[in-house]
Amino acid sequence: MKLTFYWQTLAEMELPYQVFLHVVNEKGTLVTQQDRTPGPRSKQPTTGWLPGEVIDHPVELPLPPGIAPGRYQIRVGLYFPPTGPRLFIVDSQGQPVSDFVEVTTFEVEAR
Repeated sequence: MKLTFYWQTLAEMELPYQVFLHVVNEKGTLVTQQDRTPGPRSKQPTTGWLPGEVIDHPVELPLPPGIAPGRYQIRVGLYFPPTGPRLFIVDSQGQPVSDFVEVTTFEVEAR
């Protein structure tokens, strides 16, 4: 599966966050993941981002062989390695609502 994400910061970032990409099944169980430094070939750490600059982040995420038929979600977010914290998604009042964005869903059909 090939995807491209586009990131833009409102202010300089002091920490080198990693991008996490998760594929989860209908029960929310992690099926596969990828964690990387942002940018093409992982070459644009968040500490180098300028306010307003758009960073493209191409990703190739293989699905596991024999993945079960069903609906899956793709989730993406940023975290400070190795184990967190994650950056929060905030609403229009600046209140945290989540620590990931659900990008899309897709379905795997039985063969």
